[in-house]
Amino acid sequence: MIAIFSLLIWNIGGKHAVDYADSYRFIGLPSALVVLVIALPFFGVVWIRSKFQN
Repeated sequence: MIAIFSLLIWNIGGKHAVDYADSYRFIGLPSALVVLVIALPFFGVVWIRSKFQN
């Protein structure tokens, strides 16, 4: 969301023509993949712990 508004300000303020899909492709997707790589092992460990504690 920050990337979208940053591009909006960049486009309006600087008279540029940056495509908004670039914010998803170069900012949104990589950050989502980083969160996925961090969250999957964490929640996997939490889930496995809860399975073996009962």
